[in-house]
Amino acid sequence: MRVRKGRVLRIVDGENKFYLISRDGKSWLPGGSVLLTNKQGPHIGIAAVSRPEISSYQKGYFGTVQAGILLGNRSEKNDAPFSFSILQGYRLNAWFAPGFETGIDFFDDGVMPLHATASFFFSTGQFTPILSVKGGWSIPLAREKAVNTYYSDFYYNNSYYGGLKLETKGGTSLNPEFSIMRMMNNDVGWIFSCGYRFQRLTYQQGEKGDTNYYKKERDINRLSLRVGLLFR
Repeated sequence: MRVRKGRVLRIVDGENKFYLISRDGKSWLPGGSVLLTNKQGPHIGIAAVSRPEISSYQKGYFGTVQAGILLGNRSEKNDAPFSFSILQGYRLNAWFAPGFETGIDFFDDGVMPLHATASFFFSTGQFTPILSVKGGWSIPLAREKAVNTYYSDFYYNNSYYGGLKLETKGGTSLNPEFSIMRMMNNDVGWIFSCGYRFQRLTYQQGEKGDTNYYKKERDINRLSLRVGLLFR
């Protein structure tokens, strides 16, 4: 029997039938039935089986782990912030899966997004386009931040520019995303994503109605590029 170079096969017995099994564990033969002859002469028939079909669809739980960068409007501290996300989802059918996502995004300061997600799959094959809509709220990792402001905004008639430490608050977080997934087998696949990332950061001193009350909001718009793994 001739075997393609680099392919290592072994023979196993399952339910009184013989199969050729590749080293990676996939039961398959490249052609029709195969006939082996030993030195004594008897022939052993080996049934041919096809390569298992790899599908992106499997009803039930799946998860993704991705890392990447957030490109866009610059800051003095971070031109391309790092982004890391973990998504837990449940495939209801071939095309739709709700889920929940969290992780860490580093803008000037780190935030932990808490996103509800809706993912739409456009194929059940090995390569699959995915459209995901993610949105919710982000929790700041730092309790306070030093910002520059005009003190005349709330203290003095004569304005001057200076620093002020404000309490960090959560903010609206959105991340619509388009992805391409390639399954390596029926359990694990690569996923490449590109999307739009919006984050509102809020800084505040005191409460509304206080004499020293001050609030500042900053909106950040970024292009997100991430790569990671899907598993189930």
